[in-house]
Amino acid sequence: MHLETYDGPGNSEVHGSSGPVHVSDGGFRSTNSQDDFIAAARRAGIPEVQDLQDLKSFNGVSPWLRYVSPCGMRQDTAHTYLQPLLNEDLKCRLQVLVQHKIVRVLFDEGKRATGVEIIRNVVLHPESKILGAGARTVIRARKLVVVSCGACGTPVVLERSGIGRADILHEASVPLVADVQGVGQNYQDHNGVFPAYKTFLPGNETNNALVRGGMSLEQALAAKDPRLHWNTVDVAAKIRPTEYEVVGLGRPFRDLWEANFQEKPKPLMLLAFISAYVGADEDLPNGEIISIASYSAYPFSRGSIHISGPHVEDVPRFDTGYLSDPSGFDMKAHAWAYKKQREIMRRTTMYRGELASSHPKFCPDSKAACVDHNNPEVDVFIKARGIRDIEYSEDDDQAIEQYLRDNLGTTWHSLGTAKMAPREKDGVVDKDLNVYGVTGLKVIDLSIAPENVGANTNNTAIVIGEKGADIIIKELQLIERKLAQQAAQSLSRGNVESPTESENGDGRGAEPEAEQRTEIRTM
Repeated sequence: MHLETYDGPGNSEVHGSSGPVHVSDGGFRSTNSQDDFIAAARRAGIPEVQDLQDLKSFNGVSPWLRYVSPCGMRQDTAHTYLQPLLNEDLKCRLQVLVQHKIVRVLFDEGKRATGVEIIRNVVLHPESKILGAGARTVIRARKLVVVSCGACGTPVVLERSGIGRADILHEASVPLVADVQGVGQNYQDHNGVFPAYKTFLPGNETNNALVRGGMSLEQALAAKDPRLHWNTVDVAAKIRPTEYEVVGLGRPFRDLWEANFQEKPKPLMLLAFISAYVGADEDLPNGEIISIASYSAYPFSRGSIHISGPHVEDVPRFDTGYLSDPSGFDMKAHAWAYKKQREIMRRTTMYRGELASSHPKFCPDSKAACVDHNNPEVDVFIKARGIRDIEYSEDDDQAIEQYLRDNLGTTWHSLGTAKMAPREKDGVVDKDLNVYGVTGLKVIDLSIAPENVGANTNNTAIVIGEKGADIIIKELQLIERKLAQQAAQSLSRGNVESPTESENGDGRGAEPEAEQRTEIRTM
């Protein structure tokens, strides 16, 4: 994989070795809880695999690496892709404007994108105050405009620009440029819950001190605490129900399972062991608390996001669509995964019981009621005799469903709101990422993904960016122009006059300086 430098186990043919983004354990992991969770998952019927990210594993548990270099530096695209260009190449023409908001894309009479309109953050750009409140800056584009604002940002920028459903734009008082029905539709996410557990873990094997404020960042830096290299996730799982479990989930679930999962190598749900409490409760019991992320891989539910008005300040109308599929498949999948992750934790040696506030509200006399084990020796003895799965009553199942309705949330894996598909099938972009109905405008971000992926989405986002860059390079013939420029420079150093068209590779000579300036308009 071109994007990564992978420092971990597994098949090297499916991982990169020279990419800008380092993938490793960062030099720290809580091996006790990692091994404990993996052993318990095996006891709960989930096989251990060497590398969950090998592009073929879809039902197993494995240690997890992260976007951290072996020396503990966090990896993100700003630092791994942009900063090297900005810091090392003095001739780089890339300019990055932070603390600006995109108002809209501008078009000429032929519906060709000619630039973008932006608003500055006047708090960080006080010089903007002289232009008046609401002043907008116009940045002109000679070749192409690319929108990369994410699944929640891209569709609202397109709609403010006049691209979207005619009725939505009319209601928002935005003139129609192109009627593209799919803009803002098809919203998807890996929605999940984060039940928490009390454990017998020592404090140095969780990150609660840093996450919950028991240790300041300054203290951690002074102590060179290795947990600064850690994102708290050492182990994860991709899971599927057995045939017996599928039957128990009902006929509607079974029908969709057979059509979409049974013969396909894809997980139903994802689990991640988080060595910290990530909930909102402030009044917590003594001891170390961990969380389990239990989230959907391929949900059937769909949501939408649309503008409510023409201005950046107008709050979008956002419907997550969680648990909205008519079949109830997503609800059944989440309820099954809740039970499965709980059985795994009950089989660990670290388990001291559930943090009740982060679990369904079971009746106190229910067999599913949350428990509290305070004696680790007794608890280990109980585990040695074997543990039977919890028997859930109909009331318990209703409590789980209510818990999911109340607590299901985002995992920040949004995608799909400007999907690549034929226009007549509610597509927004074509195979070359061009927006339908206009020219000179592309979308390059996760909003173009028509369907979800059975993994966290950062790699997918970077791959889309890499592919989009490749398409642009080929379309604009940037490599050919660069080679022509280098040839011209070589000729000049040899005191040979270079042809005019070699100056920028398109026969126009140098661009007028005036065209490179930013226009200022007060709206």
